[in-house]
Amino acid sequence: MLKIPDILNNNSFYDAELDYKWNSDMRYEWDEKVSNSKLFNIFLKLNHKASIGMAAALAEWIYWRLHKKDDIYILSKYIETLWADIIDKRYVKKWEFEFNPDEDDIIHGVKTIAIESLERSNRNYLNGRYNISAELDGQAMLARYICPDKKLFDSWLESCIRKLIPLFPVEYDRSSKSKPKKMESHITIHLMNNQSPGNFSFLLILNSTQKTRKKHSITS
Repeated sequence: MLKIPDILNNNSFYDAELDYKWNSDMRYEWDEKVSNSKLFNIFLKLNHKASIGMAAALAEWIYWRLHKKDDIYILSKYIETLWADIIDKRYVKKWEFEFNPDEDDIIHGVKTIAIESLERSNRNYLNGRYNISAELDGQAMLARYICPDKKLFDSWLESCIRKLIPLFPVEYDRSSKSKPKKMESHITIHLMNNQSPGNFSFLLILNSTQKTRKKHSITS
């Protein structure tokens, strides 16, 4: 069961008005029209488990932003699945849950984009595909788009990336068109002692609120 992380446990975050622009077309066009090449190339530097941890953490920003607006409980099940994946893939026996993929309103349209992104990330991870990080820039842009405090999100994301890359680097060049000969199955992620999955338990993402002094946001 997910527990809201301290960084998001503030009514100014989850009770804030949903003031972002939205229409039904965005539900179907987000993946094709929204991207960030800078973020995409940065996420390529993360290994497989770091990528799946980042996917889960980004989805939590979306879930906790919307969880009091309507029933989006199904999204939390997908997030829990990814946290369990980090510990051991064998925990994940059934990871696709039933939901209505045609919902496209300001809440459920966002939820559906997030779920479909997590499905692709998880499938890539379970199958050992080397393009596992391909979904992360779109997911990050979605989380930022609906966040009422974009400076908070930018600071959190930049701090996470700065810590993750040197500690959990990818072991091959993902920008190469050739498939790597060796995958990263031996790489592990350290979890906080006595932490269960689904609590931002990814060590380097847990309450990462350090401010940065970079002139330009990493998501700009």
